[in-house]
Amino acid sequence: MDHSSGGSITLNLKRSFMRWQGMYSLLYNVFYYNNDLLVFGHKFFKMDILALNTLSGVSLKAFFKYSSTFYYLKESSYGSANDRLIHVLKNFKIHTAFISDLTNHEKTSVNLRKCRVYTIGVISFGSNPWVLSYPLPVQSNGLFSQYYFIRYLYHIQQQAASARYDQLKLFWSNF
Repeated sequence: MDHSSGGSITLNLKRSFMRWQGMYSLLYNVFYYNNDLLVFGHKFFKMDILALNTLSGVSLKAFFKYSSTFYYLKESSYGSANDRLIHVLKNFKIHTAFISDLTNHEKTSVNLRKCRVYTIGVISFGSNPWVLSYPLPVQSNGLFSQYYFIRYLYHIQQQAASARYDQLKLFWSNF
């Protein structure tokens, strides 16, 4: 994706498709190897985001003691309270975060990057791609595209769990 000086955007479809494939592979490996993935999003998808966060590892369940579960849904601010919360996340060995709504969680992504948490997310073409570690550009960052990506996370997580189950089943059948 190249920005020209006239305000128009040139999009390379091959590079965009390769970016999608890379995103799929990255998220598949995160789910396959049971890395804790913290999901941030719009409050409209409260139940889905909380479900994805509780499906993560045991360390996130302990983290809920220290924070409000709605931290993942609201816009955070700069300050010492937010910095302490991000550092508590780091102590719980959270290394990956997915942000579906960058307009509400831009400050959160900056704080996560300060703590060296790898951030994956969906950004619109006009946004700054350097806010996230692995940005995936989309045309708009509306509720429909966020819904698509939350469902996309569910789909990848189910595929990874199925592949892990099949591999363990094959392993145990050889004994």
